[in-house]
Amino acid sequence: MWCTGGFFHAAGYTVSGDGKILTLDEVGDSPVFTFDPVRMTCGDNGATRWKSVSVPDRRFMFRVTDVQNYQSAMTAAMKALLTTLP
Repeated sequence: MWCTGGFFHAAGYTVSGDGKILTLDEVGDSPVFTFDPVRMTCGDNGATRWKSVSVPDRRFMFRVTDVQNYQSAMTAAMKALLTTLP
């Protein structure tokens, strides 16, 4: 379930701690994950460095904000999503 957050985010959604699927605009509840904007650089030696930024520039870092509820919330959200399919 750790990669599922990227699919929700790409579609404009997130998931609350109780497993509700919310649009990114209605994140009133604390989401169980975020994608935080970052600036990244990669040196010639392969070392990658990142720095948080306030303005998104096509690069984001996945961050689980509620480790305790992430698994159950994502399971509930996926169940709700998949049971609506024909």
